[in-house]
Amino acid sequence: TGAPLTSLHRWTRTRTASELLARLKESFAVPASAKTIAGVEVVLRGHSGRMMQALFRGDWGATTVIGWSDLRRLASLSGTTPGGTSVASAPNSPSCFTITRDAAGRVASVLFIGGGFGHNVGMSQYGAQGRALRGQTAEEILRGYYSGVEIGTPPLLAGSSGASYGFVA
Repeated sequence: TGAPLTSLHRWTRTRTASELLARLKESFAVPASAKTIAGVEVVLRGHSGRMMQALFRGDWGATTVIGWSDLRRLASLSGTTPGGTSVASAPNSPSCFTITRDAAGRVASVLFIGGGFGHNVGMSQYGAQGRALRGQTAEEILRGYYSGVEIGTPPLLAGSSGASYGFVA
C-alpha cells in the first residue's frame, strides 16, 4: 500500500530546557551550575541530511554534541537508554528540531524530529520488508539501498569444509 509499516517511520520527541540541561550535565560535561540554554544550532549535517553535530549555548558557554549516537542520547531523557521506542527515548538520531522560547528569549523546549529506528547505515528493515512484500528479491532490495555494490557469495574460511560460510576481514 505504500503506508509505513511502523509508527517509527517518522517520530517526534519534545524535551524541555530542564530535561535537556539534565542530559547535557549527565552525558556531555556541562557544569552542574548551568541554568539556561540560550541557543541550539546545527553545525554539520551528513549526506542523508541528518544532524551530525549540534551546538548548545547557555550560561555555561557552549557544548558541541557530535555523532548520531550522542545526538540520540541527547534527545532521550536523562537516565534513559537511547534507542528505545518509549517516549522517554529517541529511537534514532534526530534529523532536525524546532525551538520554543520563553518570554526572556531563552530556550523553553526543543521538538526533535526524526525517522527510523536503526543505526543509520542506509537500509530500513521495515522498508526492506515492504519491498519483499511487493515481490522484490533480496538482490533487488540490496541494490535499491546500496548503489555500486557487487553482490556475491562470501569467501570460504581457510580450512572450512565448505559446509558453512564465514566472512574474512
